[in-house]
This record gives sequence, structure tokens and C-alpha cells, in this order.
Amino acid sequence: MKIRKASANDLKAVCGIYQDIHTAEESGRAVIGWERGVYPTERTASEALQRGDLFVLEAEGRVRACAIINQEQLPSYEAADWRYPARTDQVMVLHTLVVSPDSVGRGYGKEFVSFYETYAAEHGCRALRMDTNEKNVRARAMYRSLGYREAGIVPTVFNGIEGVHLVLLEKQAGPDYRMMGEQLKALAETDAWYVPLLSNASALLYEQLERINWAGFYLVREDHLVLGPFQGKTACIHIGYGKGVCGTAWERNDTVLVEDVHSFPGHIACDSASRSEIVIPVRKNGCVKAVLDIDSPEYSRFSEYDRRGLEEFVRILEERAEF
Repeated sequence: MKIRKASANDLKAVCGIYQDIHTAEESGRAVIGWERGVYPTERTASEALQRGDLFVLEAEGRVRACAIINQEQLPSYEAADWRYPARTDQVMVLHTLVVSPDSVGRGYGKEFVSFYETYAAEHGCRALRMDTNEKNVRARAMYRSLGYREAGIVPTVFNGIEGVHLVLLEKQAGPDYRMMGEQLKALAETDAWYVPLLSNASALLYEQLERINWAGFYLVREDHLVLGPFQGKTACIHIGYGKGVCGTAWERNDTVLVEDVHSFPGHIACDSASRSEIVIPVRKNGCVKAVLDIDSPEYSRFSEYDRRGLEEFVRILEERAEF
């Protein structure tokens, strides 16, 4: 799967998705709030292609989804109760996200939103905004699950479609993990021994990430994990293999992202205030040497964007740290 800027060769596929969506809506198989011949049309795609802000998701040899990503806010956006005010040059907007009807349910919509969030961060935009039709309950539910807040519902004429109640959504953009990675590389150049490097990595994460209450490492010692460098309240010292979220990540040798720690079997509550957690193994020569553990007092704090950014952060540790 790959998300990229569209080329002229993609125009037919994008227009095909638009037509398929119109057909699905006309037959009652989808409720989007769009109208054939009004919006979106071939002109919608062509103009976005010319501007350079049309993107496509390609999987299994064909275009499965598309969207427009730019900094253009509709006049209706002025009526929203934005919680995260920002200058216009600090706002990135997702428009006209659509997944081919025969590809629904494969996670392509969420993948596109994750790409959009990364794209916004890379372009220095701290405010994420988008809109959808009030009738599009499926999209509203997905955006809600991804942490987006509905900042208002505004009656408007939407791209020529009368009587639309436009839902305006927002989210604060995530941290710039690429910049954090560069800072980590600089720290490793000073001293790559794992003790100071993991200590500074913990401090860097704790300073840069919002809405967290613990960030640090557990180190592998024989058949259990032992507390390593961290930032936050005092923590559990030993965790067994396969126990809790940290031990499970070690056992699986894979990232474990938990939206609600109280629903995770065998969760070890070092801090009763924690609500969500992400744990990522740190490997060296194929063996797990430690796990990065980050806790938050908020449910569903960590997104796919965070997972990818933190996994890249850990990859730098794996390359630079001397265990």
C-alpha cells in the first residue's frame, strides 16, 4: 500500500471512484451527501491535479482511495467554534476523502487520515481541519475514533449542493517526530552508551509529547524486565515476560497500543491515573534489549501517527545505542 501525489495517469481511476460513490449513494448503499454531476466531478479531480494537492492510495495494483490535501478553508469554516486557533498558514485541511465502495472496510480511510496528519506535521501545520456532511454518520464515527472534535455544524451550500449541514472537525496536530529523531541522533553523537542515550531519549519524549504522564524504558534482564531510565512518577521495578503491556510487547516482539489499559488483561497499574499506553520493543542484532513505554492519563491518546513516529524514533535508537 502506498499513498502518493496523483499523476495524470490516475485521473481516470479517481473519477471512476467518484462515479462509483454516486452510484452507491443513489442505490441506498451509502450516505455521503454528494450529488452526481454537482460534486465531486471530473473537474474536481482535474483542478486538484493541476494544483498539485490531489493524493491517491494505491494497493494491490490499483487506486483504492483518494483525497485532496491543502490549506484552503471554506468560508463556512469561519462559523466554527475552533478549540485550536491557528494562523491560516498553520492549518492543513483534508477534503473529499473517498474510498472505492469495493474497498470499504480495509482501513484505507484511516490510513489516509494518518498520512494527512504526517503530511501536516512535515509542513509545520499544528491545526488539522476537515468537514463532512451531517448525514455521513460513517465518516463522523471514524473521525471521532481518530480523535477529531466536531467544532460546529453549519448550514451551507456546499460546492453547489443545496441544503447541506456541514460538520466541521478539528484536531491538534501531533508532534514533529522527524525533528525529534534528528535531536536523538545528535545526542547519540555525544555518547551512544545506552544509559545516557536512553536517559536523554526519555527526557526528550517527556518534554515534547503532550498529554502523557510517563515515558521511559524497561531493560531486559534474563527472564524479566527491569526499570531503566524514565521520566514521571516512581514506577514498577520488575515486570515478568508476557506480563502487562510491557511484558506482552516483549513476548510478541511487536508494538502494543492500548486505548484503555483497564480493559487490557493483566495490566500492571504503576500509576492509577494512566488510561492508555503504547509500548515498543527496542532490538539489537535481532534480540529485544529493552522496551519503550509511554503512558497517558487520557483514553485513546495514541494514534497510528504516534505509533509510526515512535517506531521510527526507536529505530534510530536501535541503530545508534550501544548496549
